[in-house]
Amino acid sequence: MKLNVFREQDEAYQLVGALDFSEVSLTFAYDPAYLASTTASAVSCSLPLRAEPFSQEEASPFFAGLAPEGDMRRLVAESIHSDYFGNMLARLNNESIGALIFSTDETVENDGGYTEIGLSELRALRDAPRETSFKMGMASRLSLAGAQSKVGLYHQGEDPSCGWYVPSGNAATTHIVKTPDSLFPLQTVNEALCLETAKRCGFDIAEWSLIPIEEGEPLLAVKRFDRVTDETVSAENKPLRPKRLHQEDFCQATGLMPDMKYEPTNGAYLSRCCNAIQNASANPFGDRACFLQTIYFDYLIGNCDNHLKNHSLLWDPSWKTPMLSPLYDITCTTVYPQIYLEMGVSLTPSRRICDVSEQDIERAGKDAGIPRTLARSFYQELLRNIVPALDAAEEAIASAGFATEAHEIAQHIRKELSQKVTLS
Repeated sequence: MKLNVFREQDEAYQLVGALDFSEVSLTFAYDPAYLASTTASAVSCSLPLRAEPFSQEEASPFFAGLAPEGDMRRLVAESIHSDYFGNMLARLNNESIGALIFSTDETVENDGGYTEIGLSELRALRDAPRETSFKMGMASRLSLAGAQSKVGLYHQGEDPSCGWYVPSGNAATTHIVKTPDSLFPLQTVNEALCLETAKRCGFDIAEWSLIPIEEGEPLLAVKRFDRVTDETVSAENKPLRPKRLHQEDFCQATGLMPDMKYEPTNGAYLSRCCNAIQNASANPFGDRACFLQTIYFDYLIGNCDNHLKNHSLLWDPSWKTPMLSPLYDITCTTVYPQIYLEMGVSLTPSRRICDVSEQDIERAGKDAGIPRTLARSFYQELLRNIVPALDAAEEAIASAGFATEAHEIAQHIRKELSQKVTLS
């Protein structure tokens, strides 16, 4: 099968190249006309501009990283009778992470639209997440990576309890809406609390809101930072079409398949990510420093799910300037005893969050290319700020109507913070 790859730029779709694949082989090649364009940019740090086609080994990490994971992947595989990511992209081709569209046609038009949904559909998403997210995802031809049940929706207005739309065609979404999981109680409140704590520690984060639904846990709506909407344009209360920005996670950027997202023994993922930042970012030192602080924050908040697909680079609208993306998918995982204590991007050779030492904090700074004194000051500042930030975040979640739930998670984090490394 041949899938043409388009990028969104300047409210149009430009042919970038083509994927040629079967169940046993795959190649990707940039289009000659695209390579000759003065505005051409690589779609991935791992796929630099060149005339020679990329092999299956070279191209698979980026494109496999756009396919769904977890229950959604299993359900799609059953539906299309194939677990191969190429076939999934052919079916879920309109709205993946980033700014690419896939089509068997030679051109792509700005078609599609939005259908408003109400409380009953949101309740179904909350109460039957697996089935409902699959149904919405297949209808909108939308592919979202990650194991948690989620769906991409368009939101209009300030009230998170209404104004939600399902896209059709290649209409873009504005939010990723995540569902609670009975295996991990209070998961949506947990993520909102951790994101808000990060924000109050000074990090740039993906904006969040909780969608309250009677008799149960809320949905979590996370605003997509790879979508932008011109709110100054009058649309007579009709949905405004968002523009796509390009994004890739660190599995894609460093040429690793999605199943390698968690650091193996001697994986050195912190160094791996910082090397990618150094080679790609418009602000290499600042982004390496920020990435180091993010991993310190993951340690302090108790987030072991900080794998390579939960850290990304984000391009500006010109496709010329990649920088570290806002923080997203941050959860205190240590509150759930069934989750492993090995961090996705680790600070210590054992990878276990409970084994981190003062020497590990300093070693991480060296691995990130940050001077020892500065790395120590980053950690000490976070250690000073995180409790007041957590207190303020708990108040913010309480004001959204989930005081008891936020307090339960916050108390667990506070207890663990008393056992974290303090630098001498």
